[in-house]
Amino acid sequence: MLLAQGAPLDVPARCRAVALRIERTSNIAVSKLEGYYASEPQAVQDAAFLRRVRELRAAQALAKAIRRAYPGQAYRDAQVDALPWATVIAEGEACRDGTR
Repeated sequence: MLLAQGAPLDVPARCRAVALRIERTSNIAVSKLEGYYASEPQAVQDAAFLRRVRELRAAQALAKAIRRAYPGQAYRDAQVDALPWATVIAEGEACRDGTR
């Protein structure tokens, strides 16, 4: 994926960049969670791991909904990559709901 820099993206391109950020972050987080919780006691692993996985699955479902609303090629955007996670999710929800 190319990293977009410079001019601001139009709404569909920005929404696709948000979806890409959500997908990338979720995939990385799942890998890290699996590695981290592999060494944890089972009770701790179950509660914390399952709660976090539910959050990540919700984020991945959000990314899929954005992709359906804004089909096309997605490119990484430096501005989107720099946003805090909560802001990315909020922006993704606005994209999904058509309020962006």
